Amino acid sequence: MLTESLRLLEQVAAIYEATGETLRCEETTIIEQGSWKALEIFMPYAYARQGAPAVHASAARKTVQWLAERRASWQDAGLAQQAWRQFEQELGDRARNHRNNPMCPKETCYPTRAGERPTKQPCVIEFVQENLSSIDYNIVCWAEEMLRAGDVRPVHELLISINGVGAKIASLFLRDVAWACDICPTQSRHLLQPVDLWVRRYVHHWAQDSGLSLSSTLLCEMDCSLAKITHQMYH
Repeated sequence: MLTESLRLLEQVAAIYEATGETLRCEETTIIEQGSWKALEIFMPYAYARQGAPAVHASAARKTVQWLAERRASWQDAGLAQQAWRQFEQELGDRARNHRNNPMCPKETCYPTRAGERPTKQPCVIEFVQENLSSIDYNIVCWAEEMLRAGDVRPVHELLISINGVGAKIASLFLRDVAWACDICPTQSRHLLQPVDLWVRRYVHHWAQDSGLSLSSTLLCEMDCSLAKITHQMYH
């Protein structure tokens, strides 16, 4: 039944909360402490990709703290490279994973079996510089503003343009911003649900309870199912 399925989804949410993947800072504190604090909060989300070494998120947060202590300027054209060098220093001799690293600047060359290749997407520093100047470079306040305006899909699409940030990570971050700021979007609510192995298993479970078929494209039906679920949860 739907109630049993929602209980399973609640259990999945508890797993996320237990691993610390929630927005734990009050909105007023984020605004008062500024853009660097907001970016520091974002970093554990940015590195929540399955298989990502935990040390990467730690190194990224330390790098952001280092930039904040030195009062680094968002207008500095060399800021992304400066942050990357500090990140590498924090990481030591550990692997960088350039291709999926949110701190790795665009066009950074890295070795592959087929030879050197450049990263194709902007790092999080470049993203903030290019898109968030109108809101004082605060990524949390920007996400809140977009969600309040009902721009769930646009903000989600912008977040996944960051190197290494996929759809699941974007949804995870936006879900917690919406929850922390008491925002209930009326459209594209399914984009606030992180979709991973656990959620896929849940969708199959819920589909069986509801008599839905998963014979067509899984992602399409998953979006439809999650939209119905979130509608039930908000009403």
